[in-house]
Amino acid sequence: MMAGLGLSGCQTVSKAKDSMSSESKSKLLAKRTAFSIGLDESQFTITDVEKGFLRTDFRVRANNGNQYRCYMTGALIVSSDVLCSKNGEQSCNALLKAAGKC
Repeated sequence: MMAGLGLSGCQTVSKAKDSMSSESKSKLLAKRTAFSIGLDESQFTITDVEKGFLRTDFRVRANNGNQYRCYMTGALIVSSDVLCSKNGEQSCNALLKAAGKC
């Protein structure tokens, strides 16, 4: 009986994980990236997306020539804000700024 309950729980988690379409994930990534780098979504392109188990790494090329390395973490249906560092500059994202590290 307990094994059946455990498997049922796994199916629920699996359905929740897959409930967000690839297009929705891309839009969320673009929206959060825009906020992180201070540009409109139409002013940059996301490339080189590498999806890991808990982290998605990607690069951003802005229309003005600036380039960024970014990532977003998450599990199931919960995800973090996007954190980006401009290429050629000291890594100083919102969390480091808030901690007074840069």
